[in-house]
Amino acid sequence: MKNRVAVMVDGDNVSPAHAARIMRETAGRGQIAFARVYGAMPTNSAWHDAKNFHLVHPGRGRNATDLLMAIDAVEFALTDVFDAIILASSDERLSHLAQRLREYGKEVHGLGDADTSFSLRRACSTFQQFPE
Repeated sequence: MKNRVAVMVDGDNVSPAHAARIMRETAGRGQIAFARVYGAMPTNSAWHDAKNFHLVHPGRGRNATDLLMAIDAVEFALTDVFDAIILASSDERLSHLAQRLREYGKEVHGLGDADTSFSLRRACSTFQQFPE
């Protein structure tokens, strides 16, 4: 059976210019279970034009995107929706989420910018940096 791969993108800190790279990375890892971009994106955001992504608006408030991503990821992990996840973010606050998903037996493949914290890089099973 082919791996089911979830894609969760922190649209508040990952540029839509990386959308194609994220999908290429995912395609090489298995069948896409779902691909979501989380964030408070204005209507003029290029994420609205990115193919194959479902946009999820977390509402307003401090860390709303991080919280909704964490809730969804844990729920999907516990209900066995995916075997592996592409977690596209440079946000250090998602380090604990990545570690928890690995504790649940999920592969966590991180994608992020050069300024991604060491703790998030280390929490992922693998980590790749977006090209400059």
